[in-house]
Amino acid sequence: CTFCMFQNPEYKPREQNDFYDDTPNSGEEGWKWQQQVYDYAYAVAEKINARSVVDAGCGSGVKLVEGFADMTTIGMDVQPTLGWLQEQYPGRLWLESNLDDSFRPPHADMAVSSDVIEHIPNPDIYMRMLRRVCAYYYIMSTPDRNDFHSTHKMAQDGPPDYPGHVREWTH
Repeated sequence: CTFCMFQNPEYKPREQNDFYDDTPNSGEEGWKWQQQVYDYAYAVAEKINARSVVDAGCGSGVKLVEGFADMTTIGMDVQPTLGWLQEQYPGRLWLESNLDDSFRPPHADMAVSSDVIEHIPNPDIYMRMLRRVCAYYYIMSTPDRNDFHSTHKMAQDGPPDYPGHVREWTH
C-alpha cells in the first residue's frame, strides 16, 4: 500500500486479525486508553470552535459522548459494537464503518481516529474514507511499536504480537 511505503520492506503484517471488543470499557475503564489523544482533541475542538466531531472506530463511545457532550457527535464502528452503541446511547448518531468508496460519511469540523489504523488490513482505503469526512482538523494516533516491543525482534519484523493488530507502526 502507498501509505506503507516507508515501512520496512521485510515487515510482515498479520493476514487475519482478531476483533477487539471495546464495549467493556464503557465506564471509568474507558478513560484509561488514549487519554492523551482525547485530551488533545478536546483542546483543539475548543480552540477551533468545533461544533461536530466524527470518531472513526469509536469503540465504547464513552470518550466521544462524555468528552464532546455539547457537540454533534458521529461515532463509527463495526458490528456488534455498533448495535451496542445504538442501545447504550440512543440519542447519538452511530454509523457502521464502511470502507467502500461509495460510503459518504457525514462532514464534521473534526475527525478523530485513535488507535484504529493498526487494526485495518488496508490503511490506504481507511485513509480515503477518513478524507471523505472533509473535516477541518484530523487527529490520528496509533501505538508506536518501538515503544511497546523494543525487546521483541518478531514484533519489529511482524506480524504483530497482539492478535488484534494487522500491522504496527513506528514514529
